Amino acid sequence: MITSGFSPRSHILNSLINIYCKNSGLVYAKHLFDRIPQPDVVARTTMITAYSASGEPKLAREVFDKTPLSIRDTVCYNAMITGYSHNNDGHAAIKLFLDMRWKNFQP
Repeated sequence: MITSGFSPRSHILNSLINIYCKNSGLVYAKHLFDRIPQPDVVARTTMITAYSASGEPKLAREVFDKTPLSIRDTVCYNAMITGYSHNNDGHAAIKLFLDMRWKNFQP
């Protein structure tokens, strides 16, 4: 879609990314995500959740770290914290939770 010149609205792209992630199409989701000039927090959080569910918390953290603080929200933090928890990294989950509280986000 994007390469053909069609510029879909962000909610359409976010839905497509979510569909790919939920249907074992993480490669396709990443391909689409990488072509969005400025992914919003929904797209970023979806990728964080998908990477975490696929056992890739480092890739999830890369997306989280590249999410600008200006758009990062509680849902984004919770997705990353949950990802650490599901991948048996309680220490990182607690550390990020404390960072979230320090930055005045409510859990």
